[in-house]
Amino acid sequence: MSWSRTVVCVAVLAVATPLVGQQSPGRASASSKPAAATDAGSPKYFRLHWAQLVDQYGFAQPMEVARMLVPVDWKFAGVVAWGAAKGCPPDMVKSAGSATSADGLSAFSFLPSHTWQWWDDPQAQQRAARTGGQSSTQTGCAAAPLMGAVDYLRQVVIPQFRKGARVVTAEQMPKLAQSLTSEAQTAAAGAIQARMETGVRVDAGRVKIAYEINGHPVEEWIMATVQVVAKPMGMGGRNGNWYNASASRIFAYRTPAGKLDSEPALFGTILGSLTNNPQWTAKATAIQTGTARAEQKGTADRIKIRAGVQNMQTDAINSRYQQISESEDKQSEEFAQTQRGLQWYTDPNTHEKVEMSYGYRHSYTNGNGEYILNDDPNFNPGKYFNGTWTQLEQQ
Repeated sequence: MSWSRTVVCVAVLAVATPLVGQQSPGRASASSKPAAATDAGSPKYFRLHWAQLVDQYGFAQPMEVARMLVPVDWKFAGVVAWGAAKGCPPDMVKSAGSATSADGLSAFSFLPSHTWQWWDDPQAQQRAARTGGQSSTQTGCAAAPLMGAVDYLRQVVIPQFRKGARVVTAEQMPKLAQSLTSEAQTAAAGAIQARMETGVRVDAGRVKIAYEINGHPVEEWIMATVQVVAKPMGMGGRNGNWYNASASRIFAYRTPAGKLDSEPALFGTILGSLTNNPQWTAKATAIQTGTARAEQKGTADRIKIRAGVQNMQTDAINSRYQQISESEDKQSEEFAQTQRGLQWYTDPNTHEKVEMSYGYRHSYTNGNGEYILNDDPNFNPGKYFNGTWTQLEQQ
């Protein structure tokens, strides 16, 4: 199966089924050796394997949604849930997950994303205020003022998922924002030409927080992007724009206090390895596209639009989803690479590609879904582990 490097988009959970991560079928652990060695005098390495997120009920049979490399002695747990067929199409499928060390102090997580709307029109803003931010009239998504990535993390993510945490520092990520904005503008070119959209921009940022787990102080970076698409409101945009905002790519990694910056290679590799199953993505996108198309048709039926323009808009809408899906591949790579320099490696036995930190240039695989991150040119994995280990080839 060919796998796409598309980061999972996640949304606020409603009904969710917990799923414990496991190795890929038929891939057994090489040995019971620890996942990491950091003692003085010992070579430093990390032993990783694939953890899987599975959609148990979205289709006729359970289907893998995504996978990522995690240390073999970490526990992975995730959830996938489907919402109502009507409402907010981007939030129809909802998923989240985390990989946690045995002591619970170190972890990598991907957190829920969220879609909402806002307007230039003061009357629309007042209607939203009266409903308390409930579903908007445009798409059924929530209504709230626009905000950037750092503000979203401060105002939404931390209060909801890290209540009581202390904010240590916050940083904009301008290079990532510029790259993602360029990709989004390319994907939106057809919709802008058809006057379905007037513009798109992406903001990116991260926040460092501190809190305690069972009395042990920990630190954590949480990062996110917020994409805002502007669309004309009223005929010819006479009422200004209404905005579709989406907070996504919400990733977090934590360590015991004082060690947050000591393992960027490990967390960079985990993030860089996070991939979607393209078959599941295609099925989910088809459902979301179908729902959006039905809502758009209902709107078009109530508004007189010239046939030629209407056809152009419909084509732009349908191609928009495909363009977004394709551009996500490059965006997810760039997101991971901004956190830590990553490089593609190839398994010489299977010719499969995997992205790992260049901080560990002498890494190995046993051909059974396990990898060792290592930067010691004299390291011999056979001395520590059973099986046959082959060095990965840098691209």
